[in-house]
Amino acid sequence: MKKAIKILLVDDNTDHLYLSENMLKHLGFQYESAKNGKEALDKLNKDDFQIIISDILMPVMDGYKLCQLVKNEEEFKDIVFIFYTATYTSEKDENLAYAMGADKFIRKSTDPDTFLEILNDLIQNMTSRTIKSATPLESEKEILKLYNQQLVEKLEKKVQELEKSEAKYREAYNRAELYKDLFSHDISNIFQVILSAIQFVDLSLGKIDLDEEIDEMIQIIIHEVERGSNLVSNIKQISQMDREMFKVETLNAWEILKERIEILKNSFLKPIKIETQLETRHTKVKANDLIRYAFTNILANAVRHNENEIIEIIIKVSLVQKEGKDYLKVEFLDNGQGIEDFRKELIFSREDSPSSGIGLGLFLAKRIMDEINGYIWVEDRVKGDPSKGSNFILLIPATE
Repeated sequence: MKKAIKILLVDDNTDHLYLSENMLKHLGFQYESAKNGKEALDKLNKDDFQIIISDILMPVMDGYKLCQLVKNEEEFKDIVFIFYTATYTSEKDENLAYAMGADKFIRKSTDPDTFLEILNDLIQNMTSRTIKSATPLESEKEILKLYNQQLVEKLEKKVQELEKSEAKYREAYNRAELYKDLFSHDISNIFQVILSAIQFVDLSLGKIDLDEEIDEMIQIIIHEVERGSNLVSNIKQISQMDREMFKVETLNAWEILKERIEILKNSFLKPIKIETQLETRHTKVKANDLIRYAFTNILANAVRHNENEIIEIIIKVSLVQKEGKDYLKVEFLDNGQGIEDFRKELIFSREDSPSSGIGLGLFLAKRIMDEINGYIWVEDRVKGDPSKGSNFILLIPATE
């Protein structure tokens, strides 16, 4: 009997479909699968099936509509139609299923053994059963009304579930944001205390001839604390970008750049020589205030990754065109250690090696430039020789 029975499974849930297929396969039934009512109808027109086991809630065409169409077709009306559902489980849902012409309504909470007993009973009684047709045409308006009511109820229930989920998510998100802000604040204070203490120790011991290794360790501690502080700052900025709408406004990039240069000079004890070459008077751009962090990170990297006695940075500002649009081109040329060709793109992503020391700064700069429809990349200061330093280039959309 099983070999003569071919079953059509209809379910858009791949997990449920997989379990049903395996169950039928284990029992020796022939079967095919469809992911919605429309796909099921296409298969019915191409092959012969004796049983349809269908879910109700599906895209394109749901189970109710499929059942009604099947039972209204002379060619298909004697196919045993079983609803097997996890979403439509109320008594109203069941009554509507039978009104559509279903032979059986089974909830997915039913254990497999019971489901198989029901299936076997239907198979044994197939030849003697009374064929169920869809509701007569004169009652279709009533059925359609009931059908629409069920859809509205399910939609309202789904909306309520989504509202509850959203409230829980928002509560969890706000709690996580609070913890993050508290952590950032406290860890920043800790770094500042450590930095102040080690700088005091460094100044106090400066009058004494120290072992070279001890002096080097002090400098390493200062460097790592500064890196930690910058990491916290960058994470806060990235988080701000993620949770707030990114607003673009008109800014004077040159004024922001001069401000960042002064901050840089006051942040490092190393001798820094900065030369600026302003080749345009048009320095207003369409950007966001976070552009200052892009400038800061590039300038700070030019200092940190530079072992020369005197750090040299040349900043060139000019107006260029790309694809018919005006951009303010800002170049940062340094005499630092340079960047190998294979890492020139990686440094702007989190794919770069953590051991490189570049951290989140350039990743943040890239995020900022992407948000304002700008560009950022790096070249060799001396073409073909990374050891001579780098040239970080930003194209920022200029105002008209």
